[in-house]
Amino acid sequence: MKYKYEIINTRKDGSHFKKIKLPIELSPVEVMLYDMEGFSNPIFIEHINEVLSGKVDFRQHGGNIVDLEIRRDFTTVCNLFPRDKEVECIIETEELLKIIELWIDINRDLLRDFN
Repeated sequence: MKYKYEIINTRKDGSHFKKIKLPIELSPVEVMLYDMEGFSNPIFIEHINEVLSGKVDFRQHGGNIVDLEIRRDFTTVCNLFPRDKEVECIIETEELLKIIELWIDINRDLLRDFN
């Protein structure tokens, strides 16, 4: 993975999702990961894979607190409720996929329909 990150275990008994701390300029991606926690599912991964595979050229997908504009090269992640954080960031789509895959790996036991 291109970006530095830190995995943070928010609860010692493992009953809560582990967090991925990213550089400040990627804080909307952290918000996206938090959004996925609410669904207990990596809700954006299917659309990212559709674009990366060439099945479609573009997807726009929203969660509860972020919107994504997914293109083959780059994805824009927009935080819909910014508070002292970046409103949006642009990240390489393949790098975003790697971050989501890491989130899946560290939280697999808590994910719904993904074990």
